[in-house]
This record gives sequence, structure tokens and C-alpha cells, in this order.
Amino acid sequence: MSVTAMSFPSDNEDIGAENLPMTTTLKREFTVPPANCCVFIEWDDVLFPTTSVLEGSVAPGDTLPKDYTTALSGLLTELILKCRNDGLFIISEKEPGWFARALRDYLPPDIADVIRRRFQFIRVTRTTCAQTLKSAVLSLGDPSTHVVLMSWRTSVLSTAEELSRCVPEGFVKCVRFSRALRRGMLGPQLRSVLGSLERIMTLRRHTTFVLCSKKVAGYQRSTSTDSASTTDGTGSVQRSLSSSIP
Repeated sequence: MSVTAMSFPSDNEDIGAENLPMTTTLKREFTVPPANCCVFIEWDDVLFPTTSVLEGSVAPGDTLPKDYTTALSGLLTELILKCRNDGLFIISEKEPGWFARALRDYLPPDIADVIRRRFQFIRVTRTTCAQTLKSAVLSLGDPSTHVVLMSWRTSVLSTAEELSRCVPEGFVKCVRFSRALRRGMLGPQLRSVLGSLERIMTLRRHTTFVLCSKKVAGYQRSTSTDSASTTDGTGSVQRSLSSSIP
């Protein structure tokens, strides 16, 4: 099984706001039919700087960096376009009340409104993770669904094999984020995923995308039986091959 390095936008590459899709038109009604994909994306320290807020470094009403809000709105817009209407899930270990407060007190009103209307919130703890995600996937009622897990939590990503049994005609893809504890680190990660979301969604393979390093101009793609690592911060990947994929 081969390991392939995939070129994603680098953290220091200038992806201007003008290149991000529809960042000011999140409220418009989309007429493009959604693909047969569903996504479970982590709220804490992926979509939202939870740790920074809890540590008190971001007070209610503080202006979050434009780099972050622009990348967030662009990614949410693309997920709405690329996923089925009932397949947009935000997951968190925290109570729904915390999620509601974060939307109300910290995010721009237009972004918060779109999240409330289009995304379903699911509390996913370590002990309930597998059953909760499995129930959500089964509720879609389609064995050919492509499931995408986006998280830094091992407990979430490790459910991929079990979820694949729920979609025998579909595929499960994982995007492993680094845990961006500082709010300034969220924007680059979201931009990187946004830049290659099409490939993530459409790849017909059980696949894991791993963010290698803040300095690396790419993600590393591997499947569950592969081993691979970046060694020098330049994007080079050591390969361990067990078989080939046609």
C-alpha cells in the first residue's frame, strides 16, 4: 500500500481573501445539489479557539483575527456545497450550552447564523464516541455515503474502521489536525484544508490526511496499514510499503 505526499497550500503561502469562495455570501441559498458526503468536524481548537477562550486570552466581544474568520467562512461555505443537507455535523466534548455561548459571544453574526441553520451539533465524549458517530451515520440511511472525520482527537479518528462497516459501498476519510491551541494557528490549518477539500471529499479510498508540520507545504496521505513520517521539515516523507493500490 503506497504512501503519497500530497501538495497542499503552505502556511506561509499567501492565499488572499479574494481567492476564498463566497466569504461574504454565506446566507445565500445554494442551488447546487450536494454530493453524497457527510462530515464530522471538531469544534474545539479546529473551528473555534476554545482553549484560548477558556484561558481568558480572548474575551467576549474581542475581534478574532480576520485571517481566521475569512478561512472559517470559506471552509463552512464549501462544506455546505459539497455535503448532503443532512450530513453536516459539528462535534465537541463540551456541553451544547458552551457551543451556543461561543456562537453568541465570539463569532460574527452571519457566520454564527449559518452554523445554527445548516450544521447539527453533537456532543461526542471519549466513552460515547463510537456509538454516537455510528448512530449519526446510520441515520443517513445510505450505505454509499462518503464519511469525512476532521479532528485532532484519536478517539474520533479511530472510529473510522467501525464506521466503514456502516457504509459498505462508501468510503471513510480522516483529516488529522494538529491541536491549534493558539487562535492564530487556526487560520492556516483551515486554509490548507479548504485548498484541497475537493480531493478530500472525492477520493474513492479509505484514507487519512495528516498535517505534517507548520513548516511543511503539504499534508501527508496514508492508509491505515501504512507508516509514514516527515523528518526534516521540508515535506519529505519516509515510506513503508506493504502493497500497492491500483
